[in-house]
Amino acid sequence: MNRSLLCAPAAGCLACLAAMTLVVTCCYVCYGVPEVPQPAPPAQLTMEDAMRLAESCSPAVAAARRAVELARLQLQAAMAEQRPSVVLRVEPIRAESGGPVMSSLGGQMRIPLQIPLGSGHLSLSAGMSLHLLERGPEGKGDWGASLSMPILGPEKETTNSVRAAESQVWKAQSRLKEVIRQAQTSAQVAYFSVLGAQDRVVAADQALARIQEHAGFVESRHAVGNAGDLDVLDARAGISRAHATLESAQHGLAVACMNLNHAIGAELRATVHVAPAGEHVVWPAEMDLDACVQAALASRPEIAMAQQDVSDAEKALERAIAAKRPGASLQAQVSSGGKWSVGLEVSAPLTPNYGADIAVKSAQDLVEQARADEERTSNSIVLEVVEAYYSLRDAETAVGLAQSAAEIAAAMLKVKEEQCRMGAVSYAEVSEAIETVRKAQSDLASAVAACFIAQPKLRAAIGCSESQLAFHIAGEMVHGPDRYRVVETADGERHGQM
Repeated sequence: MNRSLLCAPAAGCLACLAAMTLVVTCCYVCYGVPEVPQPAPPAQLTMEDAMRLAESCSPAVAAARRAVELARLQLQAAMAEQRPSVVLRVEPIRAESGGPVMSSLGGQMRIPLQIPLGSGHLSLSAGMSLHLLERGPEGKGDWGASLSMPILGPEKETTNSVRAAESQVWKAQSRLKEVIRQAQTSAQVAYFSVLGAQDRVVAADQALARIQEHAGFVESRHAVGNAGDLDVLDARAGISRAHATLESAQHGLAVACMNLNHAIGAELRATVHVAPAGEHVVWPAEMDLDACVQAALASRPEIAMAQQDVSDAEKALERAIAAKRPGASLQAQVSSGGKWSVGLEVSAPLTPNYGADIAVKSAQDLVEQARADEERTSNSIVLEVVEAYYSLRDAETAVGLAQSAAEIAAAMLKVKEEQCRMGAVSYAEVSEAIETVRKAQSDLASAVAACFIAQPKLRAAIGCSESQLAFHIAGEMVHGPDRYRVVETADGERHGQM
């Protein structure tokens, strides 16, 4: 009886299990095995992303932005100094007593106003006082005006603080643009270096596969007596060399990735997935060396900054010379009591002023130094553009030569392999041909990377972006002075002249 009671639930469980198995089997038959969700492929880093990240993480860019903000605050302060200033002064209420009983209570308020007038200023003031006496309240008001206007002397040659502050803002903004351009160029160089290192790794990996296949062929020939022991040893040594070359290429790729991570502010050992760069765009023929130099002289802010430094030094020299001259200033005052006065103050040093002589000499030295810096700045920009331009042209030429060398090496390898099968050449010559192909492909990868790197460097030397470069090509941008030209000699060589 008890066994029958236990068997009934067991039979029910078995029936349920069988039904579930049938349902699962039908689902697999109808819909197949459920797919396991695959992880999403890692996002590839484009060159635009690298430039944006480099700009956002660069400490130099952040410092330049802070310098711009500080210069703008200084400009606001200088502009505020040129506006009329009003100050309200209120004296505390004073209580006076001649004995135990309070006799008077009073206070005073005064509002001075100062208005800049060139190198001088006009001061206006108004005041009011109120006294509470025993006989009743008593009030009194007064006003006054004074004018101070330098005519000759050092006070006449005063600096325009607003103009100087505006110049500092412009310089800070120019430095910010230059720092951003440098950060973006560094990111581009690191980006293309990674692509070149990846191509070299691929070339080394292909060479390893070829040399392993060749070693297997040599060992099969050795098994039938058609290859010697020395051939087998040489083939195995070729595999070891290919492994070492591949490892060296991988090390170079790791260093290039670390440089890119450093440029974009990522972890040094973070994995980098770089998007392909696409086809190389040849430098426009309209932007020859002469056009590049003229565009740089028009775009680079260093020249205008150097010219501004010369102007500032010359103005400082004028102020130093004015300090040695006699000084004269007009003074005028008028008050509410009907009093007024007008006078001319004249001052002249009666003893030698060695401090003024030293200041003039120092200012003259600064002017000469600023003029020399202006010329050196212009020459250094020209040299930088010329070097970058020729580097790009050499890189573009090297790409064509490397492409031809790679094609020749690949064709030669096929010929050597066919000749080796016929016994016309040694096995070692095939190994050498494989290494030649690997080296030609690696040189081609380096040449392509150098060509990609040379263009951003030339644009950075010119000092403009791709869109601004298009304006230069279209002739919509005003070029700088014609201070540099390219001449061609009788033998066809091109030389630059200032």
